[in-house]
Amino acid sequence: MLWLHASSAARFDQDLQTLACDLDIPGSDDVKANIPQLVHNWLRNSRNGKWLIVLDNADNAAFLHDAHDIPGGREQIRQKGVSRSRFEYLPACRHGSMIVTSRSNKAALQLVDDADIVMLEPMESSPALALLEKKLGDRSDATWSGKLAAALERIPLALAQAAAYINAGWPMCSVEQYLEKLEKSEKSKTSLLKTVSKERRRDHDAVDSTILTWQISFEHIRSVRLSAANLLSLMSFYDHQGIPASLLRMGAEREKEKGAGHGIIDSDLPDTDKFNLPSTAEDLEKDIIALRDHLFVSITTPSSFEMHRLVQFAARVWLESNGQYQHWAQRSVVKLDMALPTGEHEHWEQCQLLYPHARSSLEINLTSREALLRRSSVLYKAASFAWSRGSASDAEMLATMSMRVRKRELGSEDMRTLLSQDMLGLALAQMGRYKTAEELHRRTLEGSEKVLGTEHPNTLQSVNNLAVVLQDQGDYKTAEEHFRRALEGSEKVLGTEHPSTLTSVWCLADLTDRLGRTAEAILLYERATTGFGAVLSSKHPNTTECEQSLRRLKQGDRETRKS
Repeated sequence: MLWLHASSAARFDQDLQTLACDLDIPGSDDVKANIPQLVHNWLRNSRNGKWLIVLDNADNAAFLHDAHDIPGGREQIRQKGVSRSRFEYLPACRHGSMIVTSRSNKAALQLVDDADIVMLEPMESSPALALLEKKLGDRSDATWSGKLAAALERIPLALAQAAAYINAGWPMCSVEQYLEKLEKSEKSKTSLLKTVSKERRRDHDAVDSTILTWQISFEHIRSVRLSAANLLSLMSFYDHQGIPASLLRMGAEREKEKGAGHGIIDSDLPDTDKFNLPSTAEDLEKDIIALRDHLFVSITTPSSFEMHRLVQFAARVWLESNGQYQHWAQRSVVKLDMALPTGEHEHWEQCQLLYPHARSSLEINLTSREALLRRSSVLYKAASFAWSRGSASDAEMLATMSMRVRKRELGSEDMRTLLSQDMLGLALAQMGRYKTAEELHRRTLEGSEKVLGTEHPNTLQSVNNLAVVLQDQGDYKTAEEHFRRALEGSEKVLGTEHPSTLTSVWCLADLTDRLGRTAEAILLYERATTGFGAVLSSKHPNTTECEQSLRRLKQGDRETRKS
């Protein structure tokens, strides 16, 4: 059985990447590989055996029919003139089957035939009672258990949470005593549900029942282990799947150390001691176990956790009704900003892990300037990762949102605004919108020269980016002038072996290669290949791509001499 989460485009793409690695599909370790195509080919091959895919949480089918956000997909369209959606990468074949789970009938109809849809209604009384009795064991009471199942609308998650609470509190808490607590919580339910949107209330009984059981267990956790309750509050603002331990363990001290330059001063940062979050791996483990025992979270791997969406939703509702939403929302983006690196190749593994959480941050309602600036930083770094993996439309959307916030809050000449603007230009150029990209790069260069000076590394990077888009439009003369300016400046400011300097060497090599100046191109490629190999590694994509170009040129040069 193969499992793919379809709650978002980012989660789906990450799961495809993980699936390719887990299946050890040949070529999946190639940084330039079209992972969806490799998975598609593997699934179609009957020699790989029968398979069953569970496409889980497909509540929004729109992104599954979009080809433009698939890493590598746009390159395939350019080369072959074809377009394939995400869903089409999961082939229909005799040796394979698929189960799609969704809370939306509209989304389900976009993925399967109407005749194949099976509606799951609330459990009948007998199986609901059987589930509760199984969870409670000898602590069950036929009379009171039946009443509890009815009170919770026979919702499986709510029943399981109630049983977990009773088991944890036994013998101080019986089924009858839990029902009393449930009646007490019923009185405060109205205030909790005021913030529930119509869309999320479409599964009305499930939301109501889950919030009631969640509230009882949560208030108990808060009274006996506050750090676990606070950890749950924090986790409710991330994507509900694949929440890494590394993101939760990071202490406030590191946040304060790195906070400069992001629009938040030290006094604005939430303090670990004040809000009682786990500060060590051991504390985190104890808190996670406490949350797991009450069915708030599940442990998917030793370093990764998951929350049910209704549990996560209930947490946000409670935080909103108790005036704590903005605090935990801000803290979640602060920690994410500290954990998420930019999209260079050496950071891809960490970016892949955190990218779905960066996308999920768009759903958070933030009000403070500091929090908005933190999220703009997260979106900028997520855009750089999307761009580096070829997901140009994702990069465009993320960079645009980052740039708008930074321009509004910091001004058009702030360094961070210029970085987001430059990233947007890169994304547009990757999509073939060269003229607009050129305008953005020119504005960025002008701003960088004014604010940072003509020899600042960021300015020189803008020079290089402008040169690339000029080359893409065939203006080789002006492009070469800019490449040489960027190279000379980088050599002076950063040194001859700095990766930025070597990137300018590589770009100039590509240009001279296109212009047919083979001897010069070979020398430049040799310098770039040797430099990248020494600074980054012989297996880094920059090294291997330069090496391939060098080998091609030398082979062509030898054949020309023979003729």
